[in-house]
Amino acid sequence: MRLLTASLLCAALAGPAFAQHKVMTQIFVSPSGEPFRAASDEPYPLAAWFAQADTNHDGAISFQEFKADAMRFFDRLDYNHDGVIDPTETSYYEHHIAPEIILAEDGVDEERTVATPSGYDSAGPDGTTVGGSSPTDPKPPKPPQLSATRGAAAFGLINEPEPVSGADGDFDQRITRDEWMEATRSRFDLLDVKKANMIRMADLPEPPIVKFIKRSKK
Repeated sequence: MRLLTASLLCAALAGPAFAQHKVMTQIFVSPSGEPFRAASDEPYPLAAWFAQADTNHDGAISFQEFKADAMRFFDRLDYNHDGVIDPTETSYYEHHIAPEIILAEDGVDEERTVATPSGYDSAGPDGTTVGGSSPTDPKPPKPPQLSATRGAAAFGLINEPEPVSGADGDFDQRITRDEWMEATRSRFDLLDVKKANMIRMADLPEPPIVKFIKRSKK
């Protein structure tokens, strides 16, 4: 299996979505699956997620803060506001909100393009265009081997290749708010290594992509 480094993901995704913006060469995927991107000369974006979730700015994320952050992202994914993330919404997440996780799962084939889910125009249901590629984009370079880590797990804190569909507890391809809450509780418990009902930055593991880049610089 071929997985991408952050810089090669940038090359793979450098199409219309990024044409007018500073090129992002780092990505962090939060425990709920939300992508955070940063340029190579900026701090790794794990800190951006932590600062967002730590709403009272006390240097720790409580379960209530973690839950609020997770539910905010659920509401973003639930475009039709019916309380369920359906297969079309999951597909839009995978291909347009966080397309890096699909590239990291499958590698990049020379002929591969990212399709828009059926029923959405190129701008997406929220009026924005995020990620993706087209047949006219430059062909990305072949990625090197990162590790056995797959999908979003390469850029996150938990070994979970696809955090959105990973919350589908009954495997019916529909993620309810209750299922999302159950997954949120499990993810918090995994990261709360000191069982203090709070998560501190110093206690978080390094995402595999960060370890890989550090090793590659030696």
